[in-house]
Amino acid sequence: MTTVPAAKCDKTSWPPGNKKAKDDCAQELKDTKWKDDLVKVNHDLAKHSQSQAAIFAEQKDMLVAMLDEATMLIDLDNIPEGKREFFEWRQQKVMEKMMKAKAVEAQKKKEEEEKKNKEEEEEEKKIKMKRKKRKKKTKKRVKRRLPPQRKRRSQKQRSRLQKRQLRRRLKDVWRRQRRRNRIDG
Repeated sequence: MTTVPAAKCDKTSWPPGNKKAKDDCAQELKDTKWKDDLVKVNHDLAKHSQSQAAIFAEQKDMLVAMLDEATMLIDLDNIPEGKREFFEWRQQKVMEKMMKAKAVEAQKKKEEEEKKNKEEEEEEKKIKMKRKKRKKKTKKRVKRRLPPQRKRRSQKQRSRLQKRQLRRRLKDVWRRQRRRNRIDG
């Protein structure tokens, strides 16, 4: 058995004497390429058949519309009595078909309006919920900003507070007098 050097480990180069391995690798590459090509062809065929089906459906609808129009344009007064019943029946079928189409269209329109109204109501609910949340947040903020409520002070506490405030005022008055005396003196 021969060892493969690290520099020659790619699939394109093989050590001498491995013809079977070369052939297997080449066959595998051909198979994968063939499979990829087959997948691509199938994908292209599917696209083509879809477009053809859409074209055929459109043509069928146009032919049916032309047939209905031709049926409705037939003047029943000029037709013999035997054929008249068939054409009356045919025109009646076309009229029923038109009525069904109108009913389906009206139903779709009604469903779209209901859906639109429902979406608008949901939007309004969301907006209302957001407003409520904002109001709650602002109320919380207002509550936080309010100063804490003062407790009622006892008579003793009030008198102490008044004395403190009086001392502060007196100190301020004495300081002002000293400043005036210094400036005047």
